[in-house]
Amino acid sequence: MLLTNNFLRKIDKLELKIKEGIRGTEFREVFLKAVDLWILELYGSASTTDEKCQYILDFAASKDVTEIAHDFYKVIKPNKFLNSCKKVFNMNINNDIRTILFISLGITGLGFLLFILNQNQNDSIEQKTPIKKPYAPNYKYLILVISDSKADILNSLNVNSYPDYDLCDKLYQSTKFIWTGSEQQSISLFGDLFAQRDSVVYSQRSEYDVYFVKIENLNYNEDGFDAEASSIKRIDAFRKLADVGKIVSISERLPASSYQNRNLYNR
Repeated sequence: MLLTNNFLRKIDKLELKIKEGIRGTEFREVFLKAVDLWILELYGSASTTDEKCQYILDFAASKDVTEIAHDFYKVIKPNKFLNSCKKVFNMNINNDIRTILFISLGITGLGFLLFILNQNQNDSIEQKTPIKKPYAPNYKYLILVISDSKADILNSLNVNSYPDYDLCDKLYQSTKFIWTGSEQQSISLFGDLFAQRDSVVYSQRSEYDVYFVKIENLNYNEDGFDAEASSIKRIDAFRKLADVGKIVSISERLPASSYQNRNLYNR
């Protein structure tokens, strides 16, 4: 029972993070957020660069897997046999988010198993007949949090445009927090902030409000955006955005609470 209680406390913590981090109620959004939180819980801060974690995220985000998880979710909620098991272990997962957390844990484990099997298979093939892999572009995504007090720079930013050298310097000066990772991770962690939600009107404005800017970087392999990078490397990384960066999205004005629990770090 001690193990069960510890596990349920973990579920409680992750459920709270999901409720704080999402605005929508679509199954896919909650499901991918749950998978991302399990990966972060299991593999820590290294999850943003780990090949295994990226494989699991891509596996979970595939259309077939998401649909299977959704079908399983619809079946598991009214299942009488499962409800009887819950009573035996004193487990209450009637809440929608908690149910999705259990399903996403299973998908995370399945993704890990498939990654190991694929790795072993690839190693066997490479030993027999080495194959030169074709070149594939390497995209990284950068999220910048800009305070409302420095929002004037947003007038110089246009979606699908490429910032010049001077604008990159200004971006560095205006940025409060940053994050970098894969496209799927950026969608999982920040997708709700860039979504168009005409039905939601944010009227209680504050001097602590912020904007989010999403930048796509092509073949950027420097470490200047790492959490522990020095200020010199950080400035240099921002300036190199003039060569590799494209602005892909700018959020509406949002409250300061919107950047909590999103794995951001100080610029």
